[in-house]
Amino acid sequence: MGSNIEGENPPIDTGRESYLPRALPEELLTALKRLALPRWFNVEMLKLLLPDRSESEAADQIEQLRARRRIEPAGRDRFRVPERYRPALLAEWWQDLDNRKTLKELSETLARYCSGKAKAAKSETQRLRVRCDAVDFPSAQQHAANLFA
Repeated sequence: MGSNIEGENPPIDTGRESYLPRALPEELLTALKRLALPRWFNVEMLKLLLPDRSESEAADQIEQLRARRRIEPAGRDRFRVPERYRPALLAEWWQDLDNRKTLKELSETLARYCSGKAKAAKSETQRLRVRCDAVDFPSAQQHAANLFA
């Protein structure tokens, strides 16, 4: 395994390098543990993952974590916890019963969020198809009638 980042615990044996970024203030470490749950997160998900923080507090913590390279961009309007931290942070959730209860609650909240997004996307697609059919069919029918008139 490689060397540690200064000020952090030794890697946990997960088959690859993984670090617990303990050099962070407790409040940032707590936020980072929550942000490590999904493979990536966006601004909407921040409200679900950090419900006890105001929008400005959450934004400030995200900026602090970005500046310390504890989160990174993961596409347009998305971020993620780097894989060198994520396995160790996820392992922390299983260490006591209270953590596991919070993990279950957050997981259920994220599942509802993602399910809702998937349903909305499906129904929007269906609405667009119906709308396109409603608009295109009469004009196509009219066009055909004009061709054979």
